[in-house]
Parts: sequence; structure tokens; C-alpha cells
Amino acid sequence: MHDPSRWADKIWFYYPINYPPEKYYNLMKGFIDKVASLGEVILEMGCGSALASITIKQLHPEQVVMACDINPKVIEYARERIKFFKLNIDVANTDAFTTIYSNIDVLFTEGLLEHYDPGVRIKMLQHWLGIAKYIVIQVPTEEDLNQGGGYMDEQKHSYQCWSNFIKNSFNVIEEFGDIYKYNCVLTKNE
Repeated sequence: MHDPSRWADKIWFYYPINYPPEKYYNLMKGFIDKVASLGEVILEMGCGSALASITIKQLHPEQVVMACDINPKVIEYARERIKFFKLNIDVANTDAFTTIYSNIDVLFTEGLLEHYDPGVRIKMLQHWLGIAKYIVIQVPTEEDLNQGGGYMDEQKHSYQCWSNFIKNSFNVIEEFGDIYKYNCVLTKNE
């Protein structure tokens, strides 16, 4: 089983504390806009440096944004970054299966699922659907990882493979992205 907590402290060097959220937004516009459009209470699972949460909160200050990560060092760094931008975002040190928040409109994750084996991914998504109306995920594809990105423990899958994996197990209401990033919106089967 893959364990993202063993590499998570490397992420803080990825973006400096003062990295402008607008730069991140320019890179991730479609993903960020989709997350923000689905509800008022938003939780980022596996937040890393919290750049996505910060970007959403800056663009939509009326929304309640929360973030969590398994690594305490990363949480410290995320809190420093949030303080630097003078934002109100609750950040918690918790794993993907511990439910400390409720009444979530949108739970999103960016670059988390590819570090886990397929059985664990399914359990995570099932758990998250129990606490959120919508889940928005983004994972790098094999094409992206082959260009040198990532931390080397990611499981490489093509866009189509990710699509098939998710669609075979969940109610997908939208897919978006390109060959480098697989994105989708999941909701409960009603």
C-alpha cells in the first residue's frame, strides 16, 4: 500500500509561502471554478500547502473553506500560508477516513488518489460520499507523470483508465480535463 504521509513534507518546497494564488488560479482555472460552483461549504482533502483552498477563499470570500492533511508538518506550513494571506480557513491534521467535518457541499482533492491502491481509493470515495454532496477529484495521468512531475510513488494510469475506474464504481456527473489531468465530479447515487 502506498503511504503519502512519507513524502508529504516535500510539498512545502513546491510553492513558497507568498506564491500568488492568482498564478495558481491561472494554471487550475477549470478545476477551481468547478469546485467553487458546487456549493458554499468546501473541504479540501489532502490539502498539502493549502494553495487550492487559499485560491478559492480569495476568489469567493463568502464561502466556508476547510482543509485537512495527514502530515502535521504540512499542516503547520498550510497554516502559515493562510495567515500570510490573512484568510479564515480551518485546517485540521487528519487522515482521509476520519470525519471531523459534516454538512459538506463539496469535498475536493487534487493529486491524492494516485498514491493509493485501487481498493483504498474506492473506500475513500465511498466514505467521502457519506459526508459531502459532491466530490471533485483531480489526478495526474500517465502522460503528465511521464513528463517528470510527481513524487515517484504515483500509480501511472491514462486518462481513459482513470475514467473507467471511476465510472465503474461511482455516479459521475461530469468529466473534464485533458490528457494530462483527469478531473471529474461525483455525487451520491440517488
